[in-house]
Amino acid sequence: MREEFKIADLVMCKYDFEYMPFHNWSREDDIEYFGIVVRINGKTRAFYGDDYVHQVFCADGRTRYFVGSEMRLIYR
Repeated sequence: MREEFKIADLVMCKYDFEYMPFHNWSREDDIEYFGIVVRINGKTRAFYGDDYVHQVFCADGRTRYFVGSEMRLIYR
């Protein structure tokens, strides 16, 4: 079951590079980011699946983009 996220949800995110066959793995790829969902692009789905793109304002002050399968709900 795919989880539906809402604006202001606190989430944990981790990039999933399995869909990129030529990606060079590095230690930074294993980082878990914590942040708040600030925008959900309901018109654009990820190019490799059926997930929406979410804009997440992370605890380190940077904005990053994740798809739903890369996110876990911490608090709603």
